[in-house]
Amino acid sequence: MYRKITASVAFLTVLMFVIAPAQAGSDRFPVTKDGNWGYANAEGKIVITPQFEEAKQFCEALACVKKDGQWGYIDMKGNWAIKPQFDKACDFKNGRAAVYEKEGLIGGKWGFVDKKGKLVVGYNYEDKTDFCDDLAGVEKDNKWGYISKNGEMKVKPQFEEAGAFHDGMAWVKVGGELGGKYGFIGTDGKLKVNPKYEDGGDFGDGLAPVQVDGKWGYIDKNGELKIKTQYEEASPFSDGLACVKVGETLGMGGEYGYIGTDGTYRINPRFEEAKSFCDGLAAVKLDGHWGFINKSGKTVIEPRFSDIGKYHDKYAQVYVKDDWRWIQSNGELLSLRADEE
Repeated sequence: MYRKITASVAFLTVLMFVIAPAQAGSDRFPVTKDGNWGYANAEGKIVITPQFEEAKQFCEALACVKKDGQWGYIDMKGNWAIKPQFDKACDFKNGRAAVYEKEGLIGGKWGFVDKKGKLVVGYNYEDKTDFCDDLAGVEKDNKWGYISKNGEMKVKPQFEEAGAFHDGMAWVKVGGELGGKYGFIGTDGKLKVNPKYEDGGDFGDGLAPVQVDGKWGYIDKNGELKIKTQYEEASPFSDGLACVKVGETLGMGGEYGYIGTDGTYRINPRFEEAKSFCDGLAAVKLDGHWGFINKSGKTVIEPRFSDIGKYHDKYAQVYVKDDWRWIQSNGELLSLRADEE
């Protein structure tokens, strides 16, 4: 199965920890009313009537929504761009979206559609990654390879595990599921960093996290160790900083902080949990509550939320009184109103 190296808890499936509502000029925020999902604008006014069983954020001007048990895609006016017909569906990335068709009671396969709903890559794969650098990782018969946007196999299935491309490099696992090691390939499918690591993560800012003897450090694209293996956890670099965990004992305790690409601490470890930086802010947890800090480590939004999403483009989603609300970078909650256009 495809897994992603992060320094914190996995994303929520529906509510989307990574919030990017303002891309492509969109100000559509998923909201609930009477148990149904719709969309409101930045003023809190509902602009797409709540009518969906589930709804995700807009990506590339389309949003993935669930209606009558099936997933489809709407445009920013709420019209169907691709009618609901999929058992599972993912957001659009680089003009393609992964969709899933069930087979029997428990099985199924993934394919990809374009923005017109055309199945450009058939239902052939057990698992997949997003398209990055015009390639997507796909799993077939328990081996991973990479396909182009039209479904052409560019790197034949040969890896036990594989990640999406970042900075022209992708981590892969070779040598068997149990005893295999992690290395890195380029978009031509050739190994650029030999597989010798216990685990590996995505490249960012020219560095990638790798694990040796249970500890994490960072290598460059030549495989040279630039930051020695010393952390219990390590996330990919983002905005010039990476989240790392130190001080863990027997798998318990420890604190999160942030290092620069030179390996020095820019924000000393002091957080119970922490997420990667995005657009200059990062979500951190103190005393059981989440808030946001800037790249200097200064608190921008006081920790007061039981759950929180990654900040992006002036907004983030936070959990308040058994509901998900939207917060601005100044810490003010949007007053989402039930009145419709």
